[in-house]
Amino acid sequence: MVQQDNNEMYFPRRSILALSVMIDIAQNAANNPVSAKDLAERHGVLPRFFEIMLKDLASAGLIRGQRGPKGGYQLAREAQEIAVPEIIAAVSGDDDKEKLPMPQAVQNKLMPYLDEMNAFLNNKLKETSLSALMRRSDNKTLPPRALAG
Repeated sequence: MVQQDNNEMYFPRRSILALSVMIDIAQNAANNPVSAKDLAERHGVLPRFFEIMLKDLASAGLIRGQRGPKGGYQLAREAQEIAVPEIIAAVSGDDDKEKLPMPQAVQNKLMPYLDEMNAFLNNKLKETSLSALMRRSDNKTLPPRALAG
């Protein structure tokens, strides 16, 4: 997560987009795989961007790709078996590669609280599956195929 100037926490756009893509695939790929092109059109993003994200999701074992004219992506597991943190982790960079030194005052005063909040959020996210997100957004589904323009 990232902190905004007004001290509100929010998810990176890439994580939010990945959650939306996973819902889209779960809703629309039951019988036929969903193509990266269709995903990109429905989400208003360049297919090239989705290719990287889809590769990350596939590498994490969340989706599987099928090549060919009728190819695309489907869930690798049932939606209720896919937890939100798995999706976020699949598309997140490794922020801890280059840790900046943390002043002792921050470590003593702020980090215990942030660690507690992070643990709370992680536990809440672990309780949430892809199918739970789908149920919450039932009436807000994307069209199965983008309209030709």
